Amino acid sequence: MKKFWRLFSGVLVVLIVMMLTFISYMHLLEQKQPTPPSQGSFSLVGNPIPHEMIYSCFDLDIGEYSDTGSADLCFTASAGSMVFYTLSPVNDARARVMGKTTTTLEDCYDRIETFSKGNIPELEISNTICFYTNLQRLAVLTIQQSRRLSPTEIEITIDYSIR
Repeated sequence: MKKFWRLFSGVLVVLIVMMLTFISYMHLLEQKQPTPPSQGSFSLVGNPIPHEMIYSCFDLDIGEYSDTGSADLCFTASAGSMVFYTLSPVNDARARVMGKTTTTLEDCYDRIETFSKGNIPELEISNTICFYTNLQRLAVLTIQQSRRLSPTEIEITIDYSIR
């Protein structure tokens, strides 16, 4: 009988430790997956002179500015004889420019096979871009504003909706 209680208490301790570990793990998962806004607006700055990229990248999945390691898109500038500005899907995100047409998330979903990881130079006001994030969420981006901050620096403002 003594062996039974020793075995029973050992099994009970193991079960309690496993339950506490599982509860801690679930709590961590909840903290790492914040609920992003389903729509919003953000601004990015492109400058060919090296600077902190944190201001030039955005993570659509969490609705926050981000570094290049976790972002979905970055606004980049490269200089040669001219300065070129592009939006770049990063971290396995993909995109497709839809032009100035009214575009819904369903329209994007219907064309998901045509998305690419290439840079997006079409940065005209009112251009719509379908976006597939690195966490496999679908978003519609619309360029709302573009303004020059300096001879080499441009800021663009983008509205988005995501699901």
